[in-house]
Amino acid sequence: MLLNQEENAIRLCAKIGVFFANADGVYSEKEKQYVDVFLNQLKEKNRLTDDLELLVRHFDYSKCTIEMIIEETKSVLDSLDSENQSQILLQLSSLIERVINADGNLHEKELMYYNQWKNNFGV
Repeated sequence: MLLNQEENAIRLCAKIGVFFANADGVYSEKEKQYVDVFLNQLKEKNRLTDDLELLVRHFDYSKCTIEMIIEETKSVLDSLDSENQSQILLQLSSLIERVINADGNLHEKELMYYNQWKNNFGV
C-alpha cells in the first residue's frame, strides 16, 4: 500500500473504532481502552504519525454517521486492488466486532450499524 493509502486506511480504522464504540450512546471505559490500545499499537509500529493521531483523537465523532463511515470505507477500498480490498474488509469487520463487544454489552444500535456496514460490502 502506498503511504497515502495506508494513512487513509489507518484513519478509517480509527474512525470506525470510535464510531462503533459510541454507537450505543455510551463510550464505555472498556471501549475507550480498546481503541487506545489499538492506536498505541499503530504508533509503536510507526504506522501512526503524531499529526494523524491528533486528527483521530480530536475528530468530532458526534457528527459522524454510519453513511459517512460507509462512504469513507468505499473511498479507501476504491484505492486498493481486489486482494487488498478483501483483506481490509476482513480486518475492519474484525475490528468492529471487537469494539462492539468490548464492553460485554452488544447494543441494538451497534448491531444495526454493523449489519448496515456489512450489507454494503457483502461481508
